[in-house]
Amino acid sequence: MKFKKVIGQIHLFLGLTSGLVVLILGITGSLYAYIDEISELVYADKIKIESRTDTDSDLLSQNILTAQKALGSDTLIQRITIQNDPEKSIVFRSFKLDNEASGIWYWDQIKFNI
Repeated sequence: MKFKKVIGQIHLFLGLTSGLVVLILGITGSLYAYIDEISELVYADKIKIESRTDTDSDLLSQNILTAQKALGSDTLIQRITIQNDPEKSIVFRSFKLDNEASGIWYWDQIKFNI
């Protein structure tokens, strides 16, 4: 009987441990799946603006120049996202890989992601 009880205890603790791992993976996976929706809730003050006119091409040019000035002359804007909703802001993105970085993961080689 003692052997059966020890095996039962081992089975219990291994099951609880693996259940905790599955729970953490489930929570982080669902957060990752809904990252766009969560970002809109968390960063609503940065995403929503009062109004934007898509017809004014000078406004877009001014925004590009302002964003480029904020990033600096050595960092180039690589992606611009313009939403159909006129109450959403324009998003400028840039990232750079560090080819000399040592690491086994893709993210180890990213110098910055703005």
